[in-house]
Amino acid sequence: MRYSQYCNEKIGQRGHLWQGRFYSCPLDGVHLYMAMRYVERNPVRARIVEKAEDYTWSSAASHVRGIDNPILSIAAIDDWDKYLDITEEEEEEGKWGQHPIFSSKNRVLSPFSRITFIISAILIDYSSLFLRLRISGHTC
Repeated sequence: MRYSQYCNEKIGQRGHLWQGRFYSCPLDGVHLYMAMRYVERNPVRARIVEKAEDYTWSSAASHVRGIDNPILSIAAIDDWDKYLDITEEEEEEGKWGQHPIFSSKNRVLSPFSRITFIISAILIDYSSLFLRLRISGHTC
């Protein structure tokens, strides 16, 4: 018996052991930066550290302090320190997307770029429907 089967039997559940813990979907520019900020600030919200860049396992320290790291290549944000200090109110009001910390190269200049993203997302969602179909007779 596999470990996941054992756990599922023990707690009376079905499916993958970590089902629901991971979710993946394409993000457009603004939502990508919101997600990055959310992840970088998790240790602050959990009260592990006072500032995101103080967390050992975070990329925030490299970005804020300008430490070279060959793994990281995100240069879209000019000032990571200010980016991580954006207030919750600014985030909720949606004003932070136009914040001057973002490089001008990342601003949306064409109205069609968002439409293209939406159409792509619809096609991805539609194509994933076929990936979820199962051949009859299979139970897993």
